[in-house]
Amino acid sequence: MSATSAENVSVYNAQNPQTTLIYVNMSSVTKLTNVNYLMWSKQVRALLEGHELQSFLEESADTPSATITVNDVSSPNPAFAPWRRQDRLLYSALIGAISLPVQSVVSSATTTAEVWSLLATTFGNPTRGHIRQLKFQIKSCVKGTKTISEYLRLIKAKADDLSLLGKPMDPEDLTEQILDGLSEDYKPEIDAINGRDTTISYTELHERLLNREAMLMCSEATSIAPIVANATEARPRQQWRTNQSQPNRGNQTQVYRGNAPPSQNRQPYKGRCQACGQPVTVQSIVLSFAWSVDLHHHSRGNHLRSRGNHLHSHGSHEQILQ
Repeated sequence: MSATSAENVSVYNAQNPQTTLIYVNMSSVTKLTNVNYLMWSKQVRALLEGHELQSFLEESADTPSATITVNDVSSPNPAFAPWRRQDRLLYSALIGAISLPVQSVVSSATTTAEVWSLLATTFGNPTRGHIRQLKFQIKSCVKGTKTISEYLRLIKAKADDLSLLGKPMDPEDLTEQILDGLSEDYKPEIDAINGRDTTISYTELHERLLNREAMLMCSEATSIAPIVANATEARPRQQWRTNQSQPNRGNQTQVYRGNAPPSQNRQPYKGRCQACGQPVTVQSIVLSFAWSVDLHHHSRGNHLRSRGNHLHSHGSHEQILQ
């Protein structure tokens, strides 16, 4: 038996609805919010079309009436009951695919078609004000502190909304808006892209800006690295004496110069802090490197003193090397 299998999909039979009553599972549909109606409606319609249930989204002449009249005598329509059962199943599934804040919009609807119509009227009309708002948001969008991926994702989402409203942006205009929102750090890439004879694709633009962002991050890390350079300076020579006399050339006290006695297990020397003379640990070197990022926004003297005082108050020497 195959490890994967396709699930059979039932199709609604309008000629004999009693035999094809279908429950539509909309758990895979993204819930409708105030900002995603266009994509939500496409997803729901595609799902219902797969089951041949799209006719329930709109009232038409094929919708059966509750009663029929024969020879001036009204009687229940036998086609209405199975249609209504199917409609109630779709109504329930559709309400479940709407977020709680939006459900109040369709609280007065009693059929699937009424729910669909109210949502289209409320969120689906491509008003001129909505289109102008999206264009303004794209024009005023800047990278700022966002990453390249976040910045491009934001501006591309606005452009996609315009496309769904029937007002797609020209690829050149979209590229121009993206480049206008970048800082001077990206000027080499901006000049190279503007100097092209052909329009750059969105995928290539994204890749080039990501590469430039990576280069900037590497340059920043390299520029702050010298702050820990003093940790590697030469160790002063020290004299070590044993506490006990050992028989060595006339039972004299053995003196070690330079390194510690071989029998003592000591950590490798990491240098001494120029501020207080205490030994520097590996942890203090790592922390000093991390804290050095703050030097872009704080004065060097006050920042280093405040960091040092904070670390001494915790009983350990973690001062930043100057």
